Amino acid sequence: MTNDTPTLQLAVWDDPLAANGLQTDTDDALIYLPPFLGPTSSLVLHRLSRCLTTGTGRVWSIEDLAATFGVGASQMRASLARLERFGMIRTIGDRTEVRTRVPALAARHVERMPAYLAATCPYQVARVDGHAA
Repeated sequence: MTNDTPTLQLAVWDDPLAANGLQTDTDDALIYLPPFLGPTSSLVLHRLSRCLTTGTGRVWSIEDLAATFGVGASQMRASLARLERFGMIRTIGDRTEVRTRVPALAARHVERMPAYLAATCPYQVARVDGHAA
């Protein structure tokens, strides 16, 4: 890694609203997040979260992270942008904060799931009479 290689300085995004939410480094995250985040973004979120929860790998180059998933640097940048757009990561100064838990999933996200997943998803906003509470 050279000094001109873009790097991610990872930190935990501590969000009290997500305290009881879905842990992003679990099998459940790999089941319920891909329908709206996409497969690569879900895998990246899972890996970054696992690195933060286990204390391994708090600094990543874009190239190393891309190679980890067998994609190019441009696709990795697109996946990171998608994670930021969906509120799973955010950039604060020179660090990238990663959600290690996400709040209850919004109805619009659950609606993107196949029916069998939506019916079993325990991480969704409570619904009353067919509407989000």
